[in-house]
Amino acid sequence: STQTPYYNEICTMYEMGRVNGTDPNMFSPDNHVTFAQACKLIVDVLGYRNYIEVKYGEDLASYAMMAGELEINKGVSGVDWSSALTAENAVRMLYNAGRTEVFKLVGTDANGNPKYETDGTTLFATSNIYYAEGTMESNGICSIKDDNATMGVYAISGKSYVAPDIDLTTLIGCAVKYFYRDDKTS
Repeated sequence: STQTPYYNEICTMYEMGRVNGTDPNMFSPDNHVTFAQACKLIVDVLGYRNYIEVKYGEDLASYAMMAGELEINKGVSGVDWSSALTAENAVRMLYNAGRTEVFKLVGTDANGNPKYETDGTTLFATSNIYYAEGTMESNGICSIKDDNATMGVYAISGKSYVAPDIDLTTLIGCAVKYFYRDDKTS
């Protein structure tokens, strides 16, 4: 009903074909999400649904197996397919999913089987969010590379990033792993 917790979210995910409930015509918003259910949602969003169904089958265990292949479960501990997902493990899975390549259907082979490919685009990159590593050369106050430092602008391995609302001053000279957003439109 409209009074069900998360009604709008459930309806949106259902209409997108991402969820179909815990039983036919049954959703259980008060139950914990299991590891296998989280795997299903994540690999589905990444575009692997049809590939999984052909390779493994349509049950939740199939999605958990694919999550293992994609290393979405990297760093996740203390779970089996039916166990409730902890917040810590959910965050790890979402982080891993964001760095996973998105799969696209490109047609069918001579036998009518679906063909998929990826061009290396990650889920984060589809939202202009990228991952990088480098050395913090300028922290907006001082620079170890040149004489220029601009408040709110950070330089990491020769690239400048604007971040006026964050304090990274203690990271000067440190190796960093970071996400950044590219808001430029082409």
